[in-house]
Amino acid sequence: MTVTSCCGPQNSVTAGGRARWNVCNKRQFVTGIAPQRVQQNGVLTRSDESHARQGDFRFFRKDECDMPGRGIESRSSDRIASRQLRMRQQRRRKKKERNDGCAKRYSTRLQKHLPEIHAMEITYTTGDCLLGHFLVASTKKGICMIAIGRNDRELESRLMSQFPTAVVKRDERAMSQTRRTVERMIAGKDLDKKLPLDLHGTPFQLAVWKEMLRIPPGRTRSYGEVARNIGRPTAFRAVAQACGANPVPVVVPCHRVVASNGLGGYTGGIDRKIALLEAEGVSY
Repeated sequence: MTVTSCCGPQNSVTAGGRARWNVCNKRQFVTGIAPQRVQQNGVLTRSDESHARQGDFRFFRKDECDMPGRGIESRSSDRIASRQLRMRQQRRRKKKERNDGCAKRYSTRLQKHLPEIHAMEITYTTGDCLLGHFLVASTKKGICMIAIGRNDRELESRLMSQFPTAVVKRDERAMSQTRRTVERMIAGKDLDKKLPLDLHGTPFQLAVWKEMLRIPPGRTRSYGEVARNIGRPTAFRAVAQACGANPVPVVVPCHRVVASNGLGGYTGGIDRKIALLEAEGVSY
């Protein structure tokens, strides 16, 4: 059997030693431990062929020996790379299954609440107060929104954006008593009166709003104090953000929460915050 050397003369055996060698012909690729005598031109002797028949060599397909020097080590690297590829594909498949399962569970939980959200009915009215034009909206559970603005159109737009899936209607008669109470609280009267509330927010926001309800009229708390009272002493910035997200200002007195070195911010504007505090007897 005549073969052509893939690796050249460097794979030939020196005197007294056995070497790893690779040779190939048109059909087969042979790799293994070379016999004692290998000719430089890559011609296998009869004794070499007998060694190959006896299993001293491994035979591979022609397409596996297109690259010179390709042998056992190269095939091991291919097997490792193939195994790693299969492991990566398996991890991606498991991750996708986990994500699909989480999305399905979240969708199931959401479906339970969707009927309640879509069935929410909100009644609102508008009026004038010390701070300007205001809107009061309420569900069956209690007040869900108080907003102060320039006109009815602006306030109604904010209400629709806050509750896009709710059924909203205006009812002056049903909301007249609530409107008068909120108007008096803005003026600094009836501050101890408790009104039913229907607040929607994150657990952290709800904790902050609940803590603000404990601040007595005419007193203030800093953002840091509120954070410590709810067990989150380093979350004073998040407390400030929760104050800004308060949907029921005045009734939930976020204006009583101030910065340690000043008034801090206020969604309705600093002038309105000062006016609310002055109506309660607090001067800044």
